[in-house]
Amino acid sequence: MILQRNKLVSISLLLLATLIASIQHKYSYKLNYDNNSGLEAYDDIDEDDDAIETDEGSYEEQDKTKFDKNVTKEPDKDITKVSDIKNSSPVQNNNYIIVKKNENIYNILCKQGVPASEALKASSAISKIFKLKNIRTGLKILINTKMNNNVVILEKLEFKPSPRYKIIVSKNKYNEFVAVKEEAKLKKVIHNVSGTINPKSIKHSLQKCNMNKKMEKETVSVLQSVTNISSCKKPINFDLVYEKYYDEENNIIDNKFLYISAVIDGRIKRIYKFNNDGIEEYIYSDGTVMNSNTGSMFIQPIIYKKISSPFGLRVHPITGKSKIHTGVDLKANIGTPVKASASGTVTKASYFSGYGNYININHAGGLKTAYAHLSKILVKNGQYVKQGQIIAYSGNSGNSTGPHLHYEVMKNGRHINPLSFVPKQPKRLIGKKLSQFNQFKNSLNHRIAQLNTNIIKI
Repeated sequence: MILQRNKLVSISLLLLATLIASIQHKYSYKLNYDNNSGLEAYDDIDEDDDAIETDEGSYEEQDKTKFDKNVTKEPDKDITKVSDIKNSSPVQNNNYIIVKKNENIYNILCKQGVPASEALKASSAISKIFKLKNIRTGLKILINTKMNNNVVILEKLEFKPSPRYKIIVSKNKYNEFVAVKEEAKLKKVIHNVSGTINPKSIKHSLQKCNMNKKMEKETVSVLQSVTNISSCKKPINFDLVYEKYYDEENNIIDNKFLYISAVIDGRIKRIYKFNNDGIEEYIYSDGTVMNSNTGSMFIQPIIYKKISSPFGLRVHPITGKSKIHTGVDLKANIGTPVKASASGTVTKASYFSGYGNYININHAGGLKTAYAHLSKILVKNGQYVKQGQIIAYSGNSGNSTGPHLHYEVMKNGRHINPLSFVPKQPKRLIGKKLSQFNQFKNSLNHRIAQLNTNIIKI
């Protein structure tokens, strides 16, 4: 009996010791956790010990949960708050777009996400200063947009249709699209070319001068307005002055004719290209405007002082009877050169009744011209003459009351008013315009002098 009691006491003491040890282990674990922010607590647990199970799970699981709740995490710096997104500036975008075949400003903007209504307004603004149909394939367009509340907003658009200017589209203070043309900053450098034109080989002569095609063409055009180059007896020595335009990258953008001096059959001609009230005109050094672009197939046959008798019904100065005047009388000094108004074949070159010394030329298109009262004839019957070729000198032969050229034009055998075919007498600059031209001429002379070349003195 006593033995059994002692055995029970021993068992009770053993259970009590086990319970106390368990409580101490648990207390020690929790104390370590609290003092070391939970990280060192796991170091005190023997990996071979089994976790003590409770109704709430293992101590390990409970403490891990507590650890997760108590440990303060550093915020992720890469995460932006929603409030920050709302208050941030809209994202800017700059895109260079190359225009493809059959594309236009409108559909290019739409492809970039710009609302159709905005794309239409921008295109409309451009159309006020630039023809939209001239947007060419390969053109580079800069499109500046921004994103605001998931909407693409067009801020600016620009493109360069010509090296001389660019088109810029942006919004004004009223939030309306406005297009402006901004001129490029080009550098102007003056150059000169000296050469000789062989009347029998004009093109080859100019090629030897190393001129660009534009200057070649303009040089020939100007000199042909002075004389028929092919009919010149001697080679033409010339000096051409022009400007080269360079862009910011030093590329040659354009060439501009300024001045040419030429010795034509022993006579010097000096011609300037002058901006006369917005119109570019070729002007002799004395202020006489050249008729270089008249649109007529005929040229003026003589430099005259005035029209002394017009075409049509008149009282004949000698007979006193009313009669149709079949041409015009152009007053000029005896010996003034008379030129063929157009190329053709001489059908008569002799003295002819009251016309005196007379020339008749047959031209293409059923046209004929006649020149009368000449002092000297330089061509023969059947000879082919070229436009501008000197065919005679004016005079006072035949029934004439004073030195002049009687000039006729016939079409299909019928006399017509010559003034409808022949350019008017060259005009001369006067007053303020002449003063402006002289200032331009003097300024250009100074620039030419700085070239330090042997240009014919002007």
